[in-house]
Amino acid sequence: MFTKVYWALWATLALITVGMLATGNLGWLGITIIGAASCTLIFMGIICVTPTIVGPHAEEFKHGDAEPVVKKERVSIQERFAHSAAPIQNRHA
Repeated sequence: MFTKVYWALWATLALITVGMLATGNLGWLGITIIGAASCTLIFMGIICVTPTIVGPHAEEFKHGDAEPVVKKERVSIQERFAHSAAPIQNRHA
């Protein structure tokens, strides 16, 4: 869905550019603004659209012989950290 919106924004920018070119209103300011909008759309494609197409949740990874996504088990805090008295009891002076 998001890819369709992305390409619709590119099509809208192209239609605006062609319309301005056809009417003779495409000057340096218009070219600069269209260039800034193009840079924004390129950045949005890199950051927002590409991960939805290539990530592990993409359609091409949803087949039977695909590798399963690794699920990390949460470790409780008591297993991660020792009790507060443990370092004090284990010190040798």
